[in-house]
Amino acid sequence: MFKLITNELFKLFHKKSTYIVLIIAFLYIILVNVLYNKGMADTYYDMSFNDYYLEQARGELASLKASDSPLEDTWQVEISIKVYEMLKDYHEPWQEEAINDDYYSLLVQYYNNLMDNEDVTDIKNEIALMENRIKNNEWQYFLKKDLADEQERYEEYLKTKSKNDNEKQKLEKETEESAARIKIYNYALDNNIALDSSYLGRALNDVLSSIDLAFNYKYFMSDAEKEDNAKMIEEFYENVYILENKLDTNNTRTLRNVFINLYDEIEIIVFVFIVMIAGSIVSEEFNKGTIKNLLTIPYSRIKILSAKFIVCLLMVLFIFVFVFLSELIVGGLTFGFSSLNIPVVHYLVSSGTYAFISPIAYFGLYSICKLPMLILLMTLAFTLSTMLLNTAFAITITFFGYIGSALINVLAETFKWKFLNYFVTTNWDFTVYLFKGINPFGISITQSVIVCLVYLCLMLLVSFGIFKKKNIKNI
Repeated sequence: MFKLITNELFKLFHKKSTYIVLIIAFLYIILVNVLYNKGMADTYYDMSFNDYYLEQARGELASLKASDSPLEDTWQVEISIKVYEMLKDYHEPWQEEAINDDYYSLLVQYYNNLMDNEDVTDIKNEIALMENRIKNNEWQYFLKKDLADEQERYEEYLKTKSKNDNEKQKLEKETEESAARIKIYNYALDNNIALDSSYLGRALNDVLSSIDLAFNYKYFMSDAEKEDNAKMIEEFYENVYILENKLDTNNTRTLRNVFINLYDEIEIIVFVFIVMIAGSIVSEEFNKGTIKNLLTIPYSRIKILSAKFIVCLLMVLFIFVFVFLSELIVGGLTFGFSSLNIPVVHYLVSSGTYAFISPIAYFGLYSICKLPMLILLMTLAFTLSTMLLNTAFAITITFFGYIGSALINVLAETFKWKFLNYFVTTNWDFTVYLFKGINPFGISITQSVIVCLVYLCLMLLVSFGIFKKKNIKNI
């Protein structure tokens, strides 16, 4: 058997197509690292400013003035222009919030005073002062203002008396949430953390924007709603961890982050490499006529086909090792290795605790959880290669199976068709079970293991049954 396996490996590594795919895989890994280094995944904030809206507002204002429209028809457009002009120059999250909230309110007050023929001197001075504060990066002023408003709300909650159990629960939620906001504002001020684009600023902004969801999750959500919002709750507490430990776990431009996302980036390359080998390893022997020479050696057909299948499995391991080493070299040269010391942090909603794992171990674990899908697709290509003796058909049909699996899963999730829970595609992704996760189709991990093994055994039985009976007289 060992001799058969080494012979198959020898043949594979003397094929140009093997090296072509490996070269493409290496170049693709280089591209992935370049894109990550350029900030491909760094799309955290969408700027409120848009040139199109500013020019559109200016055109609308010109039309209104040309038609001698009264002030009440133009002031709203003028406010929009002033807001857009500010947003054009100031892009930090706290600046955008101040412009869209405080600055906008002052402009509305100014135009209302104009329409009522009231004195606007004081309000003009306030607007100028507001502009200077935004320009001079006085974020503490706005944060202290938010803190004062929140403290006022908190005092009101403490004085409020609830009339029934529902009101009592709602008041408890609002009081606790308000206290949490006050704590966060004080934390930001004490640690000099602005709501800016720094990693701490991003985490702070995420926590503040999701805090209402977190307390709704705690007090009011049903089990189904909790399941739907579990991912956002995980992200909320992971951002809390960043603030508490001042650890940049959301940095996208690191080797750590590439390793965390590496499998998803290179899955198609891995799939092509594996299916190309499995879809041709039997059919090419028949097409080239070398199967006759292979069957003359003193080994049974079962051993010959087993050796080929084992080689396919070994090539799965080989491509993962190749990808890992390639990323370690390319990523290390691009980003350095220091980020690998920062663990992957995952919040476990079920237990309210954190799980930690190294980025490399995470890549390995994630890849292992994807192996059932890859092995089943590889086995499909292997079986088709044995049945049809046509490499192109074996690879093409497997590709369609890979693409069609997403459609089947969408149907299963949308229409809740229970019979699809026994289809292989709803069971072969074991990443859903990582960190005590739940299969979106309501399938247990035991069922997934059994279903995958059944499909694997059926395809292998077909492969071996057909190969044993293949007639090679006319080849």
